[in-house]
Amino acid sequence: RFSSAEEFADALRGCLVRLGEGGYAVFVSYRVASERFHAEMLYEALNNSRTPGGQRVLVFLDSKRLVKGEDWQDGFSSGLLKSRVAVPLVSAGMISPMTKLTGGSGDHQDNVLVELLLMQALLERGCGALKTIYPVLVGPPNAPKDPGYPFTGNLFTSAVNAALENLADRPSPASVRVVGDFLEALTGGGDPGSQGAGRGGLDRPVRDVVKSVLQRQGARLWGHPPISEDSLSPLGSDEGAADMAR
Repeated sequence: RFSSAEEFADALRGCLVRLGEGGYAVFVSYRVASERFHAEMLYEALNNSRTPGGQRVLVFLDSKRLVKGEDWQDGFSSGLLKSRVAVPLVSAGMISPMTKLTGGSGDHQDNVLVELLLMQALLERGCGALKTIYPVLVGPPNAPKDPGYPFTGNLFTSAVNAALENLADRPSPASVRVVGDFLEALTGGGDPGSQGAGRGGLDRPVRDVVKSVLQRQGARLWGHPPISEDSLSPLGSDEGAADMAR
């Protein structure tokens, strides 16, 4: 069933996490349509690497960790609850779909907004293992011949700045409801559909949820000194992964 000892170790670790006997160092939050490849690269670089103190880094990425047949919502919520650091990948593609939310009853559930709301709620309430949110800002890609390649351009273009200001200044009910249901169940608030204490503080404007993430200390994929091809470690190598883990 397993092609390597590392694959077996990952599967075993996943079982322990689901049983409440383990956790993850990093939870990667991303929008599939725009950041799937960035998320997979981050996973390959960090997962199973070692910190300077010798601790093994385990990364939760839904495409790698969710068990076949497992409810996506339950799986990602449990993964976030048992992770120490949440790393949302923020880009124009991540923000744009949220500009369609109006804060009205007709809003659809936006899964990225759900994750952002949940990670902020877990931090504020001291629930689970989460200790911090560390956003990675992803700008538009540079062409291979661009001096800034392989880094991206600046995320904060006029279009993105306008999109941020166009985000709803009201909460989005469908996404708030999902997070409230999870917190109600987590804190023993009774009927997940009731308006118990588990829902307090979730009614935040969409704009505030996104901007609060952007205000946190994080990393950006632009404005770095040029790098030579010789200085790049192979993706997934122990040396390259350890550098990124720092």
